[in-house]
Amino acid sequence: MEVDRQKHRRRGPVYGKLERVLAWSRLERVLAWSRRNSLGIYMIGSNCCAQEMMAIWGPSYDEERMGAYQVISPRHADILIVAGSISKQLARDIEEIYLQIPEPKWVIAMGACAIDGGLFAGSYATVRGLKELIPVSLFVPGCPPRPEALMRGIVKLQESTIGVEEEPGAWGEKRAGRTLLQSPPFPAESEG
Repeated sequence: MEVDRQKHRRRGPVYGKLERVLAWSRLERVLAWSRRNSLGIYMIGSNCCAQEMMAIWGPSYDEERMGAYQVISPRHADILIVAGSISKQLARDIEEIYLQIPEPKWVIAMGACAIDGGLFAGSYATVRGLKELIPVSLFVPGCPPRPEALMRGIVKLQESTIGVEEEPGAWGEKRAGRTLLQSPPFPAESEG
């Protein structure tokens, strides 16, 4: 196919730059879409929150259908989920794991213990919340939070990777640039 150089000359040099910018923005959209639909998740958990966290990979919830998958190495992860209480020994490991995750990376603190220490907040052996160690992108409160709340948090992070605006609703509210999720309401019991 032969290029009509005369046609391009008439449009001027701005047209060529504009064409490159548009091509680059399309490429960025494709990369953002692929990143959104293939998020690697590395999980660290203890106690009851870890059981709820593992439930999202089972047949009842099947998080993989939403474009997220588990990874066994932090070097392949996009999201770090920390669930349950954080001992001071585990804190050093979490900081090291966080440094191994490539940019862009997000961190989810799942459960009351990971958010602010929960029941173990006054203990000599635990850290008072994940935010004291590393920057946290999203908090999923509850003791323990339901798997649906964690899945909603992952979906919110997927939406944020391509810049989709959050819609206001009962699921979460923005506070200081971070989203605080609330556990979803229980289904209404049928009367009868």
